[in-house]
Amino acid sequence: MAKLNFLPGILVMVFLSVMTLIGCTGRINSPLVGVWVNSDGMEKQFRRSGNWEMSVDGTPHKKGTYSLVSNRIVRVVTYIHGNIFDTLEPRWYNERELERFMHENNAFSLMVLLPFENLTEVHTYSVNDNIATFSTYFGGTARYEQFSRR
Repeated sequence: MAKLNFLPGILVMVFLSVMTLIGCTGRINSPLVGVWVNSDGMEKQFRRSGNWEMSVDGTPHKKGTYSLVSNRIVRVVTYIHGNIFDTLEPRWYNERELERFMHENNAFSLMVLLPFENLTEVHTYSVNDNIATFSTYFGGTARYEQFSRR
């Protein structure tokens, strides 16, 4: 009889352990969480859920997921907004949807493919008070001031 009670206890412990792991990995505790804006009007939003979004002068641009490793941020682009193209309706598109649009309209545009060319972006970053500094693709840095915390 003791063996029968042991198995449900183990199953409950495994279930609670898995739920704890899922809960912990879904939230990112970081000084980056919030909305950051640079002097050019580019805005970056980082959420505790591991999602990010970028807009330029209030126009949605791209979004995806991110993770932090030491002083590096690894961002994965999952969607591009149609606002940045003349021929697309203003909504979020994943890579497959953009490829289908090009195929259906016999259109080939590097402007559509370029944002997905580097699906994974790796940048170094640092945060000092309300200023975040990110490395750029060209070896420089971009400074963002914190607009709000989330």
